Amino acid sequence: MSNIQRIKDSLDIVEVVERYVPLTRAGNDFKACCPFHQEKTPSFYVSPTRQAWHCFGACGEGGDVFSFVMKQERLDFGAALRRLAAEAGIELAYAKPSAAARRFDPLYDAMAQAVAFYRRQFQENPEARQARAYVEQRGISPAMAERFGLGYSPWGPAALQRGLQAQGELLERLAALHLVFPDEQSGAYRDRFRGRLMLPIRDAQGKPIGFGARTLAEGTTRGPKYINSSASPLFQKTRVLYGIDQAAAAIRKKGQAVLVEGYLDVIAAHQHGYDHTVACLGTAVTPEQLQTLRRYAANIVFALDADAAGQQATLRGLARARQALRAERRGAKERQQALHLSIATLPPGQDPDDLIRAQPQAWDKLVDAAASLVHFYADHVTRNFDLRQPEAKQAAMEMLAEVLADLDQLAAQEAYVQQMSDRFRIAPGILRQMMREARPGPRRARPRPEADPDSAPDAAPVRETWREDHLIGLLLLAPAVILERLEPVLKHFAVAPIQASDFDRTENRALFQAVQQALSADAAWNPDRFQQSLEAPLQSHAEQLRVAVQTFQSHTSHEKSQVALQNLLLMRRKAVSRTLRMFSLQEEPADAESIGQQNRVRQTCYQTRQRLDLALDKFNARHHV
Repeated sequence: MSNIQRIKDSLDIVEVVERYVPLTRAGNDFKACCPFHQEKTPSFYVSPTRQAWHCFGACGEGGDVFSFVMKQERLDFGAALRRLAAEAGIELAYAKPSAAARRFDPLYDAMAQAVAFYRRQFQENPEARQARAYVEQRGISPAMAERFGLGYSPWGPAALQRGLQAQGELLERLAALHLVFPDEQSGAYRDRFRGRLMLPIRDAQGKPIGFGARTLAEGTTRGPKYINSSASPLFQKTRVLYGIDQAAAAIRKKGQAVLVEGYLDVIAAHQHGYDHTVACLGTAVTPEQLQTLRRYAANIVFALDADAAGQQATLRGLARARQALRAERRGAKERQQALHLSIATLPPGQDPDDLIRAQPQAWDKLVDAAASLVHFYADHVTRNFDLRQPEAKQAAMEMLAEVLADLDQLAAQEAYVQQMSDRFRIAPGILRQMMREARPGPRRARPRPEADPDSAPDAAPVRETWREDHLIGLLLLAPAVILERLEPVLKHFAVAPIQASDFDRTENRALFQAVQQALSADAAWNPDRFQQSLEAPLQSHAEQLRVAVQTFQSHTSHEKSQVALQNLLLMRRKAVSRTLRMFSLQEEPADAESIGQQNRVRQTCYQTRQRLDLALDKFNARHHV
């Protein structure tokens, strides 16, 4: 099985789409207003059976989990592949850096120059005395300051630019990274970070991608205590963990990650030997951050502030974490061990940095005694709900039932039910009923492949994607010849030329687009050279397709084109039929504009199906291109 398919099998498209779009059930599917165009009546459908999405409204687009993330996040295939692979916990091996990755090299270089500049200022600039004193006061050793690259941003309005002698392209890159910005009045560039302790943020490979910056002007009005880099092509704070580059090996070795809130908490932990510690960047923990940690360990301990604000942040993070736990179910068998979350409750008024420096042994005990997810919520409802009041107890038990319903290990779930039943004096049967009501729906298992209803009567049952795999495989043999032969025939039947949207699978779309790009170079077609030009996962997929159609290698161009045409016509016939079937399940729009739009799309589908039926009839009668 290819890595691409493993990623798809590990993720549930419904759960991925729900992060961006609120879905409601519609029969066996889910629906919403399309996130890619304005509409009043839902026409965007997600099918857990087919693991696909489609808009039956104005944009008419669709695809799989890859194409949705690509469109929603404006990513190319390679970037979406890496994002979803990390989320699924699947390691990708690359034969060579992708073109998308290489185009960021100048930005990484500009960021590295900024890190080095701020580091020199911290070490040498007299203005940085306060920064050095603060780091010493926090008990951070010179070795740890060097290891984490602590720096200082001078107060001068253009110190970074002058220090790097930034002009032209380098200045543009610094602006793209939001390290400098143009002044509204003068138009001259000014430094974003001024008079702050600079903490470089690195990705898992150790490349600098952004900064956390702490003010040194306590008790003044000079901005918030901490600010992060703004979102850039390199940096999205919801996907980054501070210290992950330093902690990854230790997390994997220990089988556990400890998640704290602050930058300096991480540095203090590493200085005292707890180098499996990382931090979120001032936000509630996100599913992307949890999935990053899942690549290294299955056990994650939350150790966040104990004050009210910290508790609320923890609850928000745990709500998102439970979404990640639900996503884990799809890949739990393959990954063998599901994600396990626990929560370490800090003493009032202390943060991890205070406790680690003052009482390292107490920190050990705190992490070892971290409460399970269920017990944390049980303690939370005990503190925050007046359980003597029936309505409050109902609300508390509903919250607890949601957490219990998320558990996937049945034996552990049953043990927790008994414990919570005894603790809160509620009948186990009632708690189980509340758990059933709390579940969003039954687990969405994929059915076995069905026969293609649009296949010829004597055709054997085939996978839904067989035809498009076969078509792209044929194109890899001789794309220019096949496309040239198909063009006049499709034009004769008033059928549009073959295009990327004909393919449901995103990897097939990416291959078709790569074929088009290679043909536009006007060089002689060489399948081996073309395959070697692809990123490793696409190389593997292309190799599988070429093997699947190798029996056609010796066929004539006429015969290859004949099979390609039949596959294309049947693919389109099936897609149109699927669209028309979905129209029958949709609610009637409430406004005249939506009704008119729906009728136009439906009429176009009927006309297209008639043309395809005519083309298929003639093809079957003549049996030649």
